[in-house]
Amino acid sequence: MSLSVYKQRVVQRRFIEREFLIEKTRILVRQPIETDLSSPPISEHTILGKIYHRAGPYLIMLVPMAYPIQRLLSDTAGFAAVLLLLSILSIPLTIYFLGRMTCAVYLWIFKVWQLEKQHGKPVVFEVIPSR
Repeated sequence: MSLSVYKQRVVQRRFIEREFLIEKTRILVRQPIETDLSSPPISEHTILGKIYHRAGPYLIMLVPMAYPIQRLLSDTAGFAAVLLLLSILSIPLTIYFLGRMTCAVYLWIFKVWQLEKQHGKPVVFEVIPSR
C-alpha cells in the first residue's frame, strides 16, 4: 500500500522531471532534493483519521507502560511472555520501516535503473544548481 501511494506522489509531483537533468553523456540528480515526496497529514475527515486522532494520544501514553506490563508478564508467564510482548509492540514499527525501505528501493534503485535503461546513460549523483 505504501508503494502504490508513493508511486502516485512521484508522478503527481513530477519528481523525475524536476530532480533529474538529462545531459549528452549522463543524467544528473539534483542534490539536495527539492521536491517534497512526504505524505500528507492524516485527515480528520476519514474513518481511519478519526480513529487515529481519537486513539493516538492514548496509545502514546501506553508506550511508557511497556516496562511495567512486561514486568507483570514476566513474573507470571516467564521469558516467553516478554518476547511475545516485545514482538507485538514492534510490529507497527517493522511495518513502517518495511514500507519506507520499499519506497526508497523503488525510487533510488528501480527508477534510476529505468532511466539508465531508457536513455542509455549513467545516472550521476552530483550537486547541480537549482533551476
